[in-house]
Amino acid sequence: MKTNKILAILVVILIAVNIATVSFLWFKDSPYKKRMRSNRPPKVEGFLKRKLNLDDEQQRLFQEARKAHFEESKKLMDEMKVFRKQLLISTETNETAITDSLFSGLSLVQSDFEHLNFEHIRTLRGYCNEKQQIAFDSVMGLMFEHLSNPERRRLRKRRGQ
Repeated sequence: MKTNKILAILVVILIAVNIATVSFLWFKDSPYKKRMRSNRPPKVEGFLKRKLNLDDEQQRLFQEARKAHFEESKKLMDEMKVFRKQLLISTETNETAITDSLFSGLSLVQSDFEHLNFEHIRTLRGYCNEKQQIAFDSVMGLMFEHLSNPERRRLRKRRGQ
């Protein structure tokens, strides 16, 4: 009887610890959530502002272009999700023709996405004066080099970001 009572107490304690742990993980503010809720400008905007010495009007134009770009990007990303989902659930008998059609559609949307990004960069560059355009080209080269670096994820994890 005594061991059953001790086991029951231990089970209650373990359940309480599990509930506390799950609650902590569930409600804890992750760095991502904090960054999304903060009202500070995104890191890229601050970086470009510093590197290009943007004036207030240019900053406003950059922000408007960024907002419009993200709205259009979201639409294209949603289209890509639809194609990918259809590819995953495709179980038709003539699977090769269907998947080729879906891959073709997906590649067209991805092409539109790349064109959108290219036009966005050209638009931002157009807001700059000649001196800023030289700096802009240099900064974009560095950013694309950084983004294409396969080591960046591992390095970011190591830094704790």
